[in-house]
Amino acid sequence: MLLADWEGTKYPMFLLFKSTPAKTKTKQQENDDERHGFGATVWKYEIKALQDQTDCEMFLNAELAIKFLKFDFGDRPNIDDNVLLLWDDFSGHWIDEVLLYAVSINVILLKIPPRYTYVCQPADVLWNKPFKSGLRSLWISRLRDQLVDYRVGSAQREVKRLQLHKKFSMPVKT
Repeated sequence: MLLADWEGTKYPMFLLFKSTPAKTKTKQQENDDERHGFGATVWKYEIKALQDQTDCEMFLNAELAIKFLKFDFGDRPNIDDNVLLLWDDFSGHWIDEVLLYAVSINVILLKIPPRYTYVCQPADVLWNKPFKSGLRSLWISRLRDQLVDYRVGSAQREVKRLQLHKKFSMPVKT
């Protein structure tokens, strides 16, 4: 997470990763209990190795969300002043424990609707939005090319259809 205030003060980065949930409830429960929500393969080959190398934790749950709030807002000198924090729709942010802690340190949480984080988050504005827009324009361009190719081919298909019709409609001499 990248954080800055309205005065331009930039705060230390708080890095989080997201993982796709398991398809079954029992497997998801196992992933939550043993690997902080990550699947066995991802945990074994990527996350665990990275944790061992860097000695840091990389998963989000209520405990980590509270650590984030405490890290950036818990010890601020003006604790009585309200702080507005725009958070995306990720379910880990909206757990009762997190909401209660935010209230206790005068942090007002507002939810950004899904697919609109790029408007409020600097990294999304600078990196993800242009990247996604570029991919979208390439995709639309490819679709247009496919439509043009299809329309051009329709005239050729008509000629071939007429040739086949003429060939098979002529009487056969025996």
